[in-house]
Amino acid sequence: MQKYILRRVLQAIPLLLGISIITFAIIQVMPGGVMGSYGPNTGSGADLARIQEQLGLNRPLHIQYIAWLGRFLAGDWGRTLIGQKIVPI
Repeated sequence: MQKYILRRVLQAIPLLLGISIITFAIIQVMPGGVMGSYGPNTGSGADLARIQEQLGLNRPLHIQYIAWLGRFLAGDWGRTLIGQKIVPI
């Protein structure tokens, strides 16, 4: 029974990795990419470039994914918008 459970857990690792890669890719190919949610009237190009630099969105996709995966595995699952004051650009 222990071998079966261990085998199933080891089989789940590549599946979860594949799902995370596919999800990351879908988010990247959305119209406008990750920055598309800011909208066209959000600010100047310099403001958007500054935000991309701060978020690391100007790095290659594989580097962004590896950085995200490392933060996710360390327990950093992102920021919540609930209860935070949103400051416009």
